[in-house]
Amino acid sequence: MYLVDTDRLHHAAIANYLTKSDRRIIAGARFVLEALDIPFPDYLERRPAGRPFGNRVMDDFRKDNPETLHQMTKRTSREAAARIGRNAP
Repeated sequence: MYLVDTDRLHHAAIANYLTKSDRRIIAGARFVLEALDIPFPDYLERRPAGRPFGNRVMDDFRKDNPETLHQMTKRTSREAAARIGRNAP
């Protein structure tokens, strides 16, 4: 049995190195910690899949504009068709 000092994982230099490392190094660090049943520090937690910035922008856009572009196009097309129908002789 070996004792592991997990406080070193929270050292600023180690956190800085691992957050700026290649994804393979980060994956290796996660593997070792998972194999030894050591909880991950916050900086090694996986981020949500996808593009977070794009998702955030779209969420904010949807708050301001709940109607989708497709729905808006269909609505304006119906309105335009109705106007054309009224103006017909």
